[in-house]
Amino acid sequence: MYSYTIQYRLAKQMTHVDALSRLPLNIAIEVEESSINRFCITNDFNLSTKEIPDGYKTDKILEKVIKYAQEGWPNNIEEDLEYYFKLRDNLGTQDNCLFFGDSIIIPESIREEILKLLHKDHHGIVRMKMEGRGIVWWRGMAKNVEHFVKGCEICCQTQSVPKEKVESKWLETNSPFERVHIDFFYFYKDIFLLFVDSYSKFIDVKLMNKTNVERVIYTLQEIFAYFGLPTELVADNGLPSNSWKFNTYGKESNIKVTKTPPYHSQSNG
Repeated sequence: MYSYTIQYRLAKQMTHVDALSRLPLNIAIEVEESSINRFCITNDFNLSTKEIPDGYKTDKILEKVIKYAQEGWPNNIEEDLEYYFKLRDNLGTQDNCLFFGDSIIIPESIREEILKLLHKDHHGIVRMKMEGRGIVWWRGMAKNVEHFVKGCEICCQTQSVPKEKVESKWLETNSPFERVHIDFFYFYKDIFLLFVDSYSKFIDVKLMNKTNVERVIYTLQEIFAYFGLPTELVADNGLPSNSWKFNTYGKESNIKVTKTPPYHSQSNG
């Protein structure tokens, strides 16, 4: 049995210990520097380090890439190896497996199995790419993931059905002021009334001190005093255009007041 006496010492009083902890050792380590960040990731995919090298034997392209990665790349390479030649600085081998950075390159014979493992919980395209990135890699992996998910029957049955996009256009106008559109917009702390003629594309913008129906009608009358009354006026369903007084003004002025569909403000374009 040993008995210890523990005494607290300030860090500034431990300079000799701090210095020694930073002195490098003159002993060579046996672990290769290129292998430090490469873990045995194949266990996560239930693949052995023997199964992957066996897959390289049936993949003629990757078999050559492994050879050149270990022995060096020649000056003249085959056309089907030009893609990997550009990546040669990021290629390496460990345990007879080929790596691109820290990701193991999967041979063609077991890529389908990797896709099934990535999609075991029926994750979408983005999630599958995120889970596979940094662990496995092969040329065209992103496209294979997209094709695999789109071909999954369960995912196709459970995916959200996009809403039908109904597109309709305003009828063409044949003369100025046949149809005009109005709407409010905000700029900083001020509010403006935007006035557009659908035929001539004439635009007028009025600064609005108030947005009540009386002020809107007064502003429209200023514009109509110059150009005349329009045949049709398009506005949204908000106040004040939805008020009784505004609709009465349209009838008395012989102007057809058209309202855009509720909760669909983009139709007033």
